[in-house]
Amino acid sequence: MSDREQERKENYQRVRSDFDELNSEEKVVFLLEATVTTLARGIDAFGRAVSDELNNAFSKRAEKKSREENADGAAPETEKAPSNVHASTGGTDTSAADASDDDAPSDSASDPSADADEKP
Repeated sequence: MSDREQERKENYQRVRSDFDELNSEEKVVFLLEATVTTLARGIDAFGRAVSDELNNAFSKRAEKKSREENADGAAPETEKAPSNVHASTGGTDTSAADASDDDAPSDSASDPSADADEKP
């Protein structure tokens, strides 16, 4: 057994022993926290994978469309959403209404996808 494997085994035994010393309520809290953390990491990884695949699909589609337009001799046109439409939701921009209501949360604070591109 390598030193690293031995150290890992010793660490596991120490953590296991510490867990056994907890009372029942502390064990439940620990297990719930560990479960929630594991689920959150899994959901985050899944969301990033789906996002990457969608970005790849849309990029390929845009490249194909651009090549087809260039092959036809037409100058490629970029599609731009009107300024009053959110690209992510297709809804009407309400930022002017939000700005007048100081108690209302900002769009980025209430939109969980606003941080989707940030990586830890």
